[in-house]
Amino acid sequence: MLVTIWEYMLHTPWWVYALFFYLLFVGVKATKPRTIPLGKLFIIPAVFFVWGVSGIIEAAGFSMLHVLWWLLGLIVVAGLAYLRVSRLSIMANRVNKTMQIPGTYTTLIVILIIFASKYYFAAMLGTNPNLVHNMKFIIADLMISGGVTGWFVGNLAGYLRRYYTA
Repeated sequence: MLVTIWEYMLHTPWWVYALFFYLLFVGVKATKPRTIPLGKLFIIPAVFFVWGVSGIIEAAGFSMLHVLWWLLGLIVVAGLAYLRVSRLSIMANRVNKTMQIPGTYTTLIVILIIFASKYYFAAMLGTNPNLVHNMKFIIADLMISGGVTGWFVGNLAGYLRRYYTA
């Protein structure tokens, strides 16, 4: 098993390591209270939305069934993220268009889970391209991809609700 993990690591592009350390930096930073400009809240959900849609088209081929599995993951996890944000102590500054968000380890944990799951699915497809025809694999990948997008969309929706009701 260790040889396999080592082989995966050797064949991983350099930019994946750079992305991992950047995400780790972002996750650790999120453990501290911070003030975020309102516009910055839209960046990550937009990136993951585009990434998710492109993943539907590239990896699984576009079909309405694939979209529905992806949306199911998105909706379920967005609801959970929205509820999580509703419990946070957030202060909105509508004059400066910023939000003060408390530190939490949840973001770090979620980032690590997202990275590990995306790495796993990419590695499995890289070593066994026939998995693209395995419906269980495709559904799991689509639901996780939708869930990842849902996490950031749900957080955004929760932050916006808190901002506009402040």
